[in-house]
Amino acid sequence: MRGISIVIAQFLWVMIRPFFTLYAFSRYHDIWRIKEVIKKKRHRLLEHAYYDYFAARCSWISHHSNFLGVPFFPHGPLGVFISRNAVIGKNCVIMQQVTIGSNPLADSKLQGSPVIGDNVFIGAGAKIVGGIRIGNNCRIGANVTISGNLPENTLAVCSTPRSINISHLDNLHFLEADGNRFCCADGKWVREECDS
Repeated sequence: MRGISIVIAQFLWVMIRPFFTLYAFSRYHDIWRIKEVIKKKRHRLLEHAYYDYFAARCSWISHHSNFLGVPFFPHGPLGVFISRNAVIGKNCVIMQQVTIGSNPLADSKLQGSPVIGDNVFIGAGAKIVGGIRIGNNCRIGANVTISGNLPENTLAVCSTPRSINISHLDNLHFLEADGNRFCCADGKWVREECDS
């Protein structure tokens, strides 16, 4: 009997959860207001609404993270990860696929969470992990991995890609299934005999 009641409770929760999320947004009007309410006093249902919002965007922004102002996500918070103890200053622009993560390794030089100053632009795909400090008015380019502190008014960009000449590169994609080897050639899977 207990198993049936658990299944019924889970079913009801699945059915009610979207309506509660709508209620939370109609009451607080903004995801950042919901975040502040959760930080002040733990509220399980609001936490679900908060994390459902970001899960729908393939993101995770901890409600424990500290924003000194409301951040601006030009493309929405798509694929953005911001860890628990990160501190982000005022007027920050954060593009898609950005990671602002903590480094919990005890033997690391940069253990901890990032502290990002005011008026910082973080380009798409940038990675800032560990106890790194980013000064005010910095610009971080797309796909840059920050491995040290940045002073104020700094531009961080990727170095020019390094070209390595190799006489022959075979970029064919292979797949083995049921003792058969397949190769993708001319947009089709072609079967080959296994060499074994």
